[in-house]
Amino acid sequence: MNWKQYPFIRLFLPFCLGIVTAINYPSSNFSFYWIALLFIVTIVILILSNKWISYQYRWLPGVLIMLFLFFSGFTLCCIHNEYHHSTHFSKLISGKGLYTAGITEPPEIKDNSVKVVVQVKQGRASNMWVNCSGSMVLYLQKDSNACSLQYGDLLMIHADPNEIRPPQNPSEFNYKRYLAHKNIFHQSYLKQHQWQKVASGKGHMLKAFATSLRQKLLHIFEENNITGREYAVISAILLGQTDKIDPELIKAYSGSGAVHVLAVSGMHVGLIFISLSIALSFLDKVKHGKMIKALLILLAIWFYALLTGMSPSVIRATTMLSFIVIGKSLRRNADTLNILFASAFFILLFNPFLISSVGFQLSYLAVGGILLINEAITGIFTPDNFLLKKCWEISSVSISAQLITSPLSMLYFHQFPNYFLLTNVVVFIFAAVVMYAGIVVLLVSFIPYVSTISAQILVYLVYGMNQSISIIEGLPYSVSRGIQLNNLDAILLYLLIFALILLFFQKAKRFAFIALSMVLLLFTSFTYQSFQHLQQKKLIVYAIPKTSAYEFINGKYQIILSDSSLMKDDSKFGFHIQNYHTLCGISTKSFITPYENYKNETLHLNKQQNFIQFYNQRIAIVTGCRKNQSPARKLKLDYLILSGNAKTGIEDLLRVFEPGLIVFDASNAQWKTEKWEKECVKLQKAYYNVVKMGALVVEVKR
Repeated sequence: MNWKQYPFIRLFLPFCLGIVTAINYPSSNFSFYWIALLFIVTIVILILSNKWISYQYRWLPGVLIMLFLFFSGFTLCCIHNEYHHSTHFSKLISGKGLYTAGITEPPEIKDNSVKVVVQVKQGRASNMWVNCSGSMVLYLQKDSNACSLQYGDLLMIHADPNEIRPPQNPSEFNYKRYLAHKNIFHQSYLKQHQWQKVASGKGHMLKAFATSLRQKLLHIFEENNITGREYAVISAILLGQTDKIDPELIKAYSGSGAVHVLAVSGMHVGLIFISLSIALSFLDKVKHGKMIKALLILLAIWFYALLTGMSPSVIRATTMLSFIVIGKSLRRNADTLNILFASAFFILLFNPFLISSVGFQLSYLAVGGILLINEAITGIFTPDNFLLKKCWEISSVSISAQLITSPLSMLYFHQFPNYFLLTNVVVFIFAAVVMYAGIVVLLVSFIPYVSTISAQILVYLVYGMNQSISIIEGLPYSVSRGIQLNNLDAILLYLLIFALILLFFQKAKRFAFIALSMVLLLFTSFTYQSFQHLQQKKLIVYAIPKTSAYEFINGKYQIILSDSSLMKDDSKFGFHIQNYHTLCGISTKSFITPYENYKNETLHLNKQQNFIQFYNQRIAIVTGCRKNQSPARKLKLDYLILSGNAKTGIEDLLRVFEPGLIVFDASNAQWKTEKWEKECVKLQKAYYNVVKMGALVVEVKR
């Protein structure tokens, strides 16, 4: 690769490294004087380099430029972190307070509440109003007023913003970090009397128009009797509205490797771009027509990006296409790979936290893989049949994207779609047809009968796509789940893939040696992890809200002691526990209820009523209905677990038990655990509250 042909790669890499460093090692005290000094020194050296710097130090200007870009990325990330700003509401107002805040995203209506994201405008401190900044998530008690809120509404709220808590269970999804990258660090629950709408239409005019238009377009689908899963899928594919898709359908699309089609991405923007290019091709023959065509296409694709919610993949595709359109209108043919890195560089200039988005990472890797190796893969096989040739071209694109994104995808999602080739051919054909059919429905919605017929055709198309995806997901071995990769494994796997690609193209022995070395290192890593899994013996008291859940793990065997709510709720299990099972190499899940006795010699577990023996650990569970009786001699325990708001005091329990540690599980009310905590402090007894301190994980020894 000739680096001189790809200047934005050289600019992007140190800039990106600076952003990643700032995200992982945040600092609010970074001095901007250092970057200014470095910039001045770099400029001076560049000016004097031809006359004053000897040939052997010609590398110095390049190193200084890279350092400048690194610190620029680091600084930019610090600037964008609103929590460090002196005007952030958490710095000006402590505890409960009055705020005025504007809704910045369309509200989400949930089962028991309405979720809104707001930007704080002002806060009342020391009997005076002060200007504030910063965002927070509000969960409003569900009623007709809350359900009627829209983007741009201004609220007066009486809130006690709480910092969003980190994960409470091992390997649980880090919601705190996810929101922090969106500059949201606080949340609050408000009852009906704690908030009031004071104004409307205070949002950005263009965004408000796009949001309103999106709702009107969705309403057109509803008026044409498009409902259920078909309505949910067409809303997602065409307009980026994903909140109506049920978990079962998401699971089917995810398992088949087609989940990307449910979020508006580069493919969707590309289809819009192709359609516009064909429709406006007549302008190529008009004077200044190419410039007019380019301007119209740019306006259209950016408006579509705004209409669909500006997801990272859409921003990437729209920015990249914008560079291509501008280049062609100026009669300049730039390298597409260079354009890809240029788009990433400029996107991160405006929002450096986008680099932490999984969608951003996967979309750029997918396009990069297609640009680098798709042509070579397509050349492996050249069928004569037209239809077979087109299928192979689609398949080669799918292979290129899948090959480059697989390590990162397995790192995040712990699964691999085995039939991704079949899925992507089906999805590509269906998605394009569904998207164009959806546009037709919108265009003819005012024509009686025609709109009804076109809407019915659209329903059949979406139904056919859903059924096809479900069939593929239901095939034997359609998806490999429970894949455990750590960061090092993912890096080694990428090195292996790149070594094999270079070996295929250049046939050099050194790449074969690198590939074999990576295979050996991966085998060593997987063997070590497997050995660790076989040796593990753990007791876990999970911090799942309003739920008693205890797990006993011996090697790759486990049992969860919990009520039926956790057994029946796959989403709750998936959110709180599934990732930890994957980390521990556990592929099954087994449950027992608190009311049954259980003995398992493989697990070395014996449960009789509320008493449990796990290896040498002795555990007793005191529930809400237990009556304590004073025995002749206290019962020695390692752990005494209080559950279900047990109607007892710590002093009464200590007359019966002699525990090493008293544990309050997550099924207890806050007032109850606070009362027990005070008693434990008074009696100088060790305690552990999983709601405040996170799940209790005990490494059990023989």
